Amino acid sequence: MGLKYEIPHIDVDLSYKQGLAWQALEESATCEELFYGGAAGGGKSRLLCDWHIYRRLMYPGTRGLIGRKQFTDLMTTTWKTFQERWEAVWKYNQMGVTWRKGGENEIFWSNGSETLLKALSYQPSNPNSHNFGSLELTDAAVDESPEVEEHIIDIISSRIRYKLGQVPFNAPKLLLTGNPDPGWTRKRYIKDEKGNVVSLKDYQMVIRSLLSDNPDPEFRKAYRKQLEKLPLLERQRLLDGDYDAVARTGNEAFYSFDQGKHTASLLFDPSVPVLHLSFDQNVVPYITLLVCQCRYKEDGMLQIRILKEYCLKNPRSTTQALCEDFLIDWADKIDKVYIYGDASGNKRDTRAARSDYQIAKAALWTKADSNSLRIQAQNPEVRKSVLFLCAIFEGRVPGVELIIDRDCYHLIQDLLYIKQDANGGVLKQRVTEGGVSFERYGHTSDALRYLVTYILKSQYKRFEKLLSSNGSHDE
Repeated sequence: MGLKYEIPHIDVDLSYKQGLAWQALEESATCEELFYGGAAGGGKSRLLCDWHIYRRLMYPGTRGLIGRKQFTDLMTTTWKTFQERWEAVWKYNQMGVTWRKGGENEIFWSNGSETLLKALSYQPSNPNSHNFGSLELTDAAVDESPEVEEHIIDIISSRIRYKLGQVPFNAPKLLLTGNPDPGWTRKRYIKDEKGNVVSLKDYQMVIRSLLSDNPDPEFRKAYRKQLEKLPLLERQRLLDGDYDAVARTGNEAFYSFDQGKHTASLLFDPSVPVLHLSFDQNVVPYITLLVCQCRYKEDGMLQIRILKEYCLKNPRSTTQALCEDFLIDWADKIDKVYIYGDASGNKRDTRAARSDYQIAKAALWTKADSNSLRIQAQNPEVRKSVLFLCAIFEGRVPGVELIIDRDCYHLIQDLLYIKQDANGGVLKQRVTEGGVSFERYGHTSDALRYLVTYILKSQYKRFEKLLSSNGSHDE
């Protein structure tokens, strides 16, 4: 059921969810940051444009921003909605306010208000492209905010301080929209890395929208038919607004990994007081340690159990910090550790005059002995070791089972999201945040490859030979 929000001389037909959002933005003294998102077609852009226009009309002389990551997308989607809503609802407002375009990215209103249309993407050629300098805003609205880097959103928020005395409660207001995405909006507003519901800050609010929350019945009917044609997981994400749905769109490197089948809530088995530790020493976005316990089941099956992951970010992204955190959690439960990991860690001098594994062995000296280091002379070939893991997940490596604790968020994300490259290896997808370029995925799965190919050395060698005998495309 829709509602008519009471705006002087204007009838804006809002859905119930849009009405809640509007009330939070205009009538709440505490809500300063609102995330309105969920399913596709929930009226996000329409709400954004109506609210922005309202603010410029009702609060003369104020300045608002409408942004999206890419300017072309802003112009072909959000700006198009803006113009449609202006013509349909706002053009003949009884206040007589009009506007004119001032160049490509500015709107000047006849009552002295201003609108900035801005791309919110980081440009390596201009490191300060996202720095708003002395810009001051009264409010801001960002469409499809999951596409935008979180630190840029924070910069925008810090700039909302212009003529706040002219708006209700003297409060800065930031509206963000977006569909379910595994990135920063999920972690900031919905669920943390372990799947726990986020405790919002006092100034934050989230309103989850669905297609049924779009006020246009004809649009709802037509768009539902389109969304129902999507594959199951995309349908869950975009039609149902499900933040737990993971869209596997094809070409996944770990194609046989099944989150429902290969993950569980694991407990440490005290009858096997030995743990296997696998390191990956990349420090951006984090340095990695996987903790594994191996045990034989009653039927003789070797079960490789990934109990925990440690993914430490700067300033704690060091081998020493990993070992210290591990000892705090496990020292009184185990007698011995074995150490695996990236072969380059034997040579890499990341923090001191010692290699990473010298640091690890020294830190873990009460649990490590002369036989604890199990670092391969060279890392396993990516394509073959990925296929080996896939074969284990498919049950095609006799006598072996690999299971991962459900709290290993980054490892599970790797196994779900990493794509194959053209040669059947792993596609290195780089992202840039805060001016730093890095690989988002692959660090925990690398640690898994190092671990499993060593523990199952004989099986892996047979697997390599099998691949080589089946063709000449393996090298």
